[in-house]
Formats: sequence, structure tokens, C-alpha cells
Amino acid sequence: MWQRTIFILTTTMTTTSLLCSPVSAAWTSGPSSLKTPLVVVLFGRPGSGKTTIAEQAREQIQEQNRFSRLVVGLDLDDCIPQWMRDNFANGIYPTLKERQEVAKIFCDYVEDQCRQLEEEAKNMQKQGAVLVSFSFVNTDLRDIFREKFPCAVWVLVDTSEEEANKRIRQRKGHFYSGKPSTNDAIKVAATVGSNLQETDEKDNTEWNFAPVDFPHTILDGNQPIATNAKIVCEIALQQGAV
Repeated sequence: MWQRTIFILTTTMTTTSLLCSPVSAAWTSGPSSLKTPLVVVLFGRPGSGKTTIAEQAREQIQEQNRFSRLVVGLDLDDCIPQWMRDNFANGIYPTLKERQEVAKIFCDYVEDQCRQLEEEAKNMQKQGAVLVSFSFVNTDLRDIFREKFPCAVWVLVDTSEEEANKRIRQRKGHFYSGKPSTNDAIKVAATVGSNLQETDEKDNTEWNFAPVDFPHTILDGNQPIATNAKIVCEIALQQGAV
């Protein structure tokens, strides 16, 4: 009997919806057909532990079901272009237009990975899982991704801003070093010839993690990684994914 494909995404999009779309209807029409991949998105403040939780959840699913499951983890930080990484490092936050452009890259990447895993799972008669992790700090990013993947399950890794910043300072080699102070932002704007009074980032609010206004599950980011990873596996089970 054919088994389902699951995608769990960890992450930060506007195009035709992949999940629940007419194109995928043939794979959900009967008991012997593969279902469209389930997308589980782990999101939260930078430094909340999303990617680490997603990786452990992936390992747990794979180890417990290695003969019947295919599991893929997608860290959308890997898709961020170098120019944006450089800007983050210099305390420059992307504009709405820039975020929309990168969101398109994210959506295309996730869609391509979904289709590849779906085909592989079908050929191997296995179930799959994709865990996507990304911060999705801004509402506009979430809206674009939700439009593209309307059936995705969202899981918020909740940490305080203070704790997230502490973890950001401890990690090494990552392009994101946190929100700059207002004085630093002014210095950067002067360096690049920008007038903060003419931008929507003049008060640095774009760096803040926006409130979430759609259904989602909340994980306590202060709990052990293994505990939260287990909950992610259980969420997939509840959705009929694993």
C-alpha cells in the first residue's frame, strides 16, 4: 500500500498554492495514492532553537521508522543570498520589497524539494517528512508562505527576546547578530547614504518579532531540545503524517 509523504519545514512568500491545490488532487483521491506532503513550519525569534529542534525531530522520525519513512529538513537560512547576509551583519534590515523577492526564492525552493521528495517516496513506497525552519519575523513573510502552502502546520518556538539575544551572542559563524541599537542604525544609514526619516525602518520595528494572528502550536523554547523535538513528532502523528 502506498504511504504518505510528509514535509516538516523550519524558517521566513506570492505564488500558486502547492498544498491542497488541484494539481495535487490526484495524490489524495484514493486509499492507494500518495498524499500531498504535509509541511510543518518551525518558526520563532532568531536564536530560539528552531533548527536544532527540527534536526532532532528529523532524526527521531527517521530512526524510529527508517524502513518506512523519508525525512528531509530544510533550513531556509541556507537560501538567504549573500548580499542580504552582508546587510544583516552590518545592521541593515531588508525592505519589504527585498523580503518579498527572497520569499519567492524560499517558496520555489520548498516547492521543488516537496515535489522531489514526493516522487522519491512514491517510488520507494514510503512516507516522507520535511521539517522547515525559519524565523518568519515579519507578518508579510508569513502571509506569503501561508498563501503558497495553505495546509502547512505552524509551530512557534517561543522564547523571550532576552533569552534569544543571549543565544545569538553565544553562537558562532552565523550571519545574523541581532537587532542593532537605534544609534547604530543611524550610523549605518549615514554610511550608506540613507535617510532614516524616509524609511519604514526608522524606529527599528522591522527587527521585532511580530505577533502571530493565525492558528499555531506553541513550544516552550526553554524546554530541552529533545522534549520539543518529541512534541514535533507527536504533532506530525496527530496530523496523520507519520
